[in-house]
Amino acid sequence: MANEIKNIDDLRYEIAQLKRLETIQREEIRERFSSPSAIISSIFSVFQRPATDGEKRNGLFDGDIFQNLSSLLLPFILNNTFFKQSSGIIKTLVGLVSQKAADYINKDLIANVWETIKKLLSGNKNVENIETIAGTEPNLFV
Repeated sequence: MANEIKNIDDLRYEIAQLKRLETIQREEIRERFSSPSAIISSIFSVFQRPATDGEKRNGLFDGDIFQNLSSLLLPFILNNTFFKQSSGIIKTLVGLVSQKAADYINKDLIANVWETIKKLLSGNKNVENIETIAGTEPNLFV
């Protein structure tokens, strides 16, 4: 209400403006929730993550299947096995740290680890160390 209301006509005009604004906003909300896909996109837009390193992050399920599974399973497994008798604060911290670690787990990392295991099990003796097989893997403790 930027305009100052001086008489009854100004008040009626402001009421009419607010009713028009309410109608417009009601239509926008109705359009936003008109279909199941619109509802789902509205819900996921709440969980969008910021872009990092020039990489566009679209939201909650923006990674590959391994990132999504590890972000769900890693905190659950850690809290139910290693930290079973811990307090809620410790479990919360483990959940936060494991969520951060899950960002580094992707299909490339899994493929590199699988190749390393295959080469070690096949008895390849010309391997000098594991780092040359796996390539440059991200450090999970950064």
